[in-house]
Amino acid sequence: MNNNALISRYLLIAAAFVIVIAGLRAANALAVPFLLATFFAIVLSPLMQVLRDKGLPASLSLIVIIVVCLGVSGSLSYLIGSSINQFRQSLADLPKRIETNLEPLREEWYADWLPIGRKIDEENESEDLPEENESGDSEGGSKQEGIDSRQDTTPELNVPKNVESASEDQPVTTDDPEPPLAEEERTSPEGEPFDEELPDGGLLEGDPLADDPLAGAFSDGQELTNPPRRSLREVPSSLAADLQQMTTRYFRDLLSGLANVLSNTFIILITVAFMLLEASRFPAKLRAALGDNNPVLSNIQQIVADVRRYMVIKSMTSALTGILVSTLLMVLEIPYPFLWGLLAVLFNFVPNIGSIIASIPAILLALISEDPVATATLVAVGYVIINCFISYAIEPRFMGQGLGLSTLVVFLSLVFWGWVLGPVGMLLSAPLTMIVKITLENSEDLKWLAVMMGSKAPEPGVRS
Repeated sequence: MNNNALISRYLLIAAAFVIVIAGLRAANALAVPFLLATFFAIVLSPLMQVLRDKGLPASLSLIVIIVVCLGVSGSLSYLIGSSINQFRQSLADLPKRIETNLEPLREEWYADWLPIGRKIDEENESEDLPEENESGDSEGGSKQEGIDSRQDTTPELNVPKNVESASEDQPVTTDDPEPPLAEEERTSPEGEPFDEELPDGGLLEGDPLADDPLAGAFSDGQELTNPPRRSLREVPSSLAADLQQMTTRYFRDLLSGLANVLSNTFIILITVAFMLLEASRFPAKLRAALGDNNPVLSNIQQIVADVRRYMVIKSMTSALTGILVSTLLMVLEIPYPFLWGLLAVLFNFVPNIGSIIASIPAILLALISEDPVATATLVAVGYVIINCFISYAIEPRFMGQGLGLSTLVVFLSLVFWGWVLGPVGMLLSAPLTMIVKITLENSEDLKWLAVMMGSKAPEPGVRS
């Protein structure tokens, strides 16, 4: 009975989880602005409290915060918009510039580093040429003669030159013998004659290929030919075209996601304002509603404190990452360094793969420099050094144990919240998973899930 009750309880929890996730996915347009406003309010609430402690009234403190937020967001929007417009104008010429810069490298790469490639190209070219047989006739010529013989069975007549000068009423004479007699009646292997004549290029009735839908495609005597092979010399050219398509699709998806967020800026700003006004009274309301000793109250306080700490530290380290990336790109003379620095700030919130995604545009633009390979290598190495310095030297010093989540859980949460909430879900995947883990830790039935999500195993003898 107890086992059945426990199973039923788990099934109800799983059903509730599916319903909540389906609701969030269906209400994506409403859930994303609300979640962003909630996280912004959590981050800005300490600033609101500092202004209140300075003696400013709540309304004036709120006005100061809103003005600062509008100024920062307006400046960033102008910088992003101008940089994106300039980049979009130069995006069409990007493949040609990359191909031009890679031309010397292509010749050197083909001549020195790919001798096997030269052999492959030579073999491909030799296969395209007709091969001569022992009698000196090419294979292609024999095949063509065979085709001509099948298509035209009329014997040629040797017309003497004096025919042209002959009058029209004179009969034309030739030196050839009399034409051959009519061909013998065609018979089948069994000896029975065919009722119908064989059409030009057609198939005999009873032929196993007669019902083949592909047989008509080659009934005119054409033969299958090998598809055209692309020389290894053309690889950089096709690479440049592929880079343009990838870059265009990448930025189209990214900008569409950011445009959806910016279109809800007014709703987010108003929601943040009301949340900040309510922040000072919200703890008192919770204590009155739940009681001072209620574990739910302590759970909410822990969630707010951990999320605020994570968001503040992550914002500072992301800003430092953006400054270092912009400085690196300015030194290497990569176009639009401030745009890629801001992109590094945003994607620094995306665990595991954020820094890799943020480095793609700068590496592509490095290929249009005077020394494409060296510049692209320096950009890639610079990104690696900056992100390793931030992730392994700066963040652990301030975050201590970090998120308290295993690497696998962080990656799976990135995929899951990105599927539920889109690009914003990827940015907020870490704090959202932290909230889930803290909630599970305070549940006796689901505490074991919190242990499985943790980055470290509990000490021997300690049970969850």
